[in-house]
Amino acid sequence: MGNRANTIALMRVAAVVDKPRTFFVLEGSGNTFGMGGPVFGSDGKPVGVLLLRSGKSETGLGMAAMLSGPNNLGIMPVVVPIDDIVDSAKQVPPMKPKEAAAKEKEAAQDDAAPKAK
Repeated sequence: MGNRANTIALMRVAAVVDKPRTFFVLEGSGNTFGMGGPVFGSDGKPVGVLLLRSGKSETGLGMAAMLSGPNNLGIMPVVVPIDDIVDSAKQVPPMKPKEAAAKEKEAAQDDAAPKAK
């Protein structure tokens, strides 16, 4: 495919967190390679999606925390299980036909509008 290279990263699950929601922490979790991409098991079946999880911070972030990697910023890449992704997608209400047509018309008008220089 033009202007892209397919890649793969092999990683192991370092931890499984069950509560409040299940997610998997990968070894070398400071690496944000492939963020938003699918994660597959060794059998080739989809396991989940690699996303960023953010934690609550009660203190401000110092310069050292900002320069020392994502884990010290209160965020870390995790794999959200495919079942959770599917359950979340099922909760999205379907678009009504009129809403879909209105959104398409609005998008076409935005594309045709002159751009400010």
